[in-house]
Amino acid sequence: MKVASLILGIATLGLAAWASAHAEGSPAVDPIASSQVQLQWNVRIPMRDNVQLSAIAYLPKPRTAPAPCVFTLTPYTAQTYHDRGVYFAAHGYPFLSIDVRGRGNSDGEFQPLIQEAHDGHDVVEWLAKQPYCNGKVAMWGGSYSGYNQWATAKELPPHLATIVPAAAPYAGLDFPSRNNISTPYDVQWLTYTSGRAAQDRIFGDASFWIALQRRWYEAGLSLRDFDTWAGNPSAIFQKWLSHPHPDAHWDRYNPSAADYAKLQLPVLTITGSYDANQPGALMHYREHMKHASAEARAAHYLVIGPWDHSGTRTPKAEFGGLTLGAASLLDLPQLHLDWYAWTMRQGAKPSFLKKNVAYYVMGADQWRYADSLDAVTAERRPYYLASNGAASDVFSSGMLTAASRGRPDQYRYDPRDTSTAALQSVPAPELTDQRLIHARNGKQLIYHTEPFATPTEISGFFKLTAWLAIDQPDTDFAVSVYEVASDGGSVLLSTDLMRARYRESFRAPKLIESRAPLRYDFDRFTFVSRRIRAGSRLRLVIAPLDSIYWEKNHNSGGEVAAETRADARTVTVQLYHDRAHPSALYVPIGQPQTSSDAFVSWAQPKAIALQGFAGAEAERVGDIVGSARMVSLGEPAHGAHEPLEFRNRLFQFLIEERGFTAIALESGFNEAWRVNEFMLGGTGDPAQIARDGLTWGFGAFTENVQLLRWIRQYNAEPGRRRKVKFYGIDLTGGDADSTFATARRALDDALSYLARVNREPSAQARAAVESFLERFTLAGYKSLSADEQVRLRTSIESLVSLLESQRRRLVAASSEDQYEWALRSAIVARQLETLFRLSPANVADGVVAEFHRAAAARDAAMADNALWALRQEGAGGRVLLFAHNAHIMNGRLRGGLWNVYPEAPAMMGQHLRSALGDDLVIIGASSSSNGPGLATTEAEAGTLDAALANLGLPHFMLDLRGAPHTEIPWLSQPQSLRANYTTEMEVSPREAFDAVVYFKKLHGAGDALPE
Repeated sequence: MKVASLILGIATLGLAAWASAHAEGSPAVDPIASSQVQLQWNVRIPMRDNVQLSAIAYLPKPRTAPAPCVFTLTPYTAQTYHDRGVYFAAHGYPFLSIDVRGRGNSDGEFQPLIQEAHDGHDVVEWLAKQPYCNGKVAMWGGSYSGYNQWATAKELPPHLATIVPAAAPYAGLDFPSRNNISTPYDVQWLTYTSGRAAQDRIFGDASFWIALQRRWYEAGLSLRDFDTWAGNPSAIFQKWLSHPHPDAHWDRYNPSAADYAKLQLPVLTITGSYDANQPGALMHYREHMKHASAEARAAHYLVIGPWDHSGTRTPKAEFGGLTLGAASLLDLPQLHLDWYAWTMRQGAKPSFLKKNVAYYVMGADQWRYADSLDAVTAERRPYYLASNGAASDVFSSGMLTAASRGRPDQYRYDPRDTSTAALQSVPAPELTDQRLIHARNGKQLIYHTEPFATPTEISGFFKLTAWLAIDQPDTDFAVSVYEVASDGGSVLLSTDLMRARYRESFRAPKLIESRAPLRYDFDRFTFVSRRIRAGSRLRLVIAPLDSIYWEKNHNSGGEVAAETRADARTVTVQLYHDRAHPSALYVPIGQPQTSSDAFVSWAQPKAIALQGFAGAEAERVGDIVGSARMVSLGEPAHGAHEPLEFRNRLFQFLIEERGFTAIALESGFNEAWRVNEFMLGGTGDPAQIARDGLTWGFGAFTENVQLLRWIRQYNAEPGRRRKVKFYGIDLTGGDADSTFATARRALDDALSYLARVNREPSAQARAAVESFLERFTLAGYKSLSADEQVRLRTSIESLVSLLESQRRRLVAASSEDQYEWALRSAIVARQLETLFRLSPANVADGVVAEFHRAAAARDAAMADNALWALRQEGAGGRVLLFAHNAHIMNGRLRGGLWNVYPEAPAMMGQHLRSALGDDLVIIGASSSSNGPGLATTEAEAGTLDAALANLGLPHFMLDLRGAPHTEIPWLSQPQSLRANYTTEMEVSPREAFDAVVYFKKLHGAGDALPE
């Protein structure tokens, strides 16, 4: 189909359904999900008049307790939504795709739209009684299946728990016509839904219908003849044409004011800026908000994406010549799951729905939120039409300025002129193509603003007040507004249509009897939200509605649908814009951005959405790392699956593709030696190696075992010249109780080395510390007298000095690596003695004020050990480091439970930054919620986690180094960041991290320990 017609608002009910089922980009059926679903074909559902509808039921397998159920009613045959059925059933919701009455395998006669209210009610009540249903029923679907949700809801079926109407038309408003102007597309749709089988190949043959409509247009035939012309005479089409404007006939199709007032169920309305049925979707929304109770209004949420009609179910990043940001690809199936869980399973409110209205700002590529639809707009700023008497050419246009002035502008429209038919028939990127505007120079009116000095958000509804004079009793107007960039490219923003006879009322036609200028209020523009770039202009085009895709008004004042070329009259249209006739375009200016909004606006187009972590997204992450010799990756909490899994994928990529040579973890230094031996080819069970070699209990996590297995396999590949090494950078002996019960291993390893290569000094060194080995724990150290503590410290210093002074001799007797390992073990023992000495006796009680000096010592030690690991890697060596955010950040530890510290300790990242500068890249981690089994804290408003969550992506990485200081000053100010599930830490993001990786929700890490 020629989608240019969609721009003008044609209700593409059927095409969207066909496209979502057949076009590229339709969600694929997951084989794993399919194995969890039981299909039941041709389930019969009795209606009140004994007609039976046919359904395909998708049931979760294995079936346990009854669950909330979801269904859709479709005229496009039930199998069209097979993918959705599998998806919802695999996620625990029985789903029924049902042929509407008279279509597919259902009985009865198809009467579009009007039949769905009673049938929808009966389906709800039948479904609630099924053994797999717990009595709560929801609906799903868009377009026709969005309309029938409102139709069903107005019948108040007791078991209907919620509706989620997407792209729902409002009968008589935007389908089967828009603003009382009909279209030959109706016959295309009626052909699609004729008979019982799907006529999808006929319907989807865009070239066929474009050619047919062009021939009809060029022949000058009436719209009433089009169904016969198309080969499918239709009584339904003729009946629709007999009701050209809203009346009692169309009123029966939609909920009444009283119906909206009675609705108490939660509603999630979904539409798009370029959704052809946006007018209907928002009419339902506004009518419900106008008449419903305060409680019901509070439970009605609205999402307006940057989508076309089919995009309201399957968003696309590219369509119509537009390319949208990653945040535009909202996971709508997941949003449905979250909504159903909230409304039917007492789950959490969907995190995406931060306020009652969510809307996507194109150009800024960000989601914004408001309490109501009207609150999206800060003001309607008037731009008055003016000219020097000529405004009919793109390059000699009128102006949109501060005051109306100038003589009237005019164009003449002859309905017999079909000169643009060929151009209209050529496929084009419909939102950005300007050829028709240039082809109609002299036959339309065009006005431009001055270039915008600064980026300006336009969000809401345009309005045009135009003083028009016509010399015929009727004509049709098409009004469009564009953004025109400094390079001349344009983007369509919004449109409105009006038939002159409906100037005063869309329900009561009145032909124009005066040639004097009359006021026309074009106030049915579609909603749009876009950030206009600095240097861009707005373009207003006022033209006759002259299209192969629309009913042609021949200007005679008769029944438009019956008019032919023989009735044509040329009309002269004059547009006045003087002081007595102030014609003006009212531009909806969006709400000013907060600093947080500015962050989202800057960040959304730069965020790297992380999905499969391959190809372009992996390369972009690699570009963040650049040539740095060390990458420090953080985790927001220990023991969370998502950060560990991401670490594994990132480290694998950086080792394989970017030449990193070692991995260092927040784990005991000496214990890691056994892990390193295993990585380099040693024997043993990986799970046991992890258990013994990773301290703090980290060896219990499956993800850590998986990392060790992968490194070992990588190192074992034939021809591997340089193998990846493994280091622990933390102090030896770390355990869950912070007792450091096995800390003596640092001394033992140093002494064992000396015993092997130089027995005499080894014996002396051992004798000096022998009496302290059993008490080289935190508690044991605290039991020593002051004199004993001094003797122990002196003995360790002597051990370090001995190793350093005999370096050449010891290396010759062993190897460089063995020597360095022994010396570092002695140094770690010295680090441990410092930690013990500075630690309070009550450290087991948790974070206490007196621990701040010990915390500083520990992080200084970890930094020193990490730098040692980097030196060990030598020329070309690059190290990947993984630890908690609190350690890797460049800064001092403040906030949350650490506020008890009288002095904030410097963290490892601060020491590393001082030593390495730009050779270090620090990647912090953030999350906004926790899954089952973890503490249920959520990110609070005003936190760094909440700001990142506002980007609307479930998982992404963002480079903070290019953030503008003046627009986003808070990135350089202290912000709260969730830490360890139940507390928070304070960071200045721009200083603390070079980049951040975000996880929407954390779940517990896997358990790798044997039973």
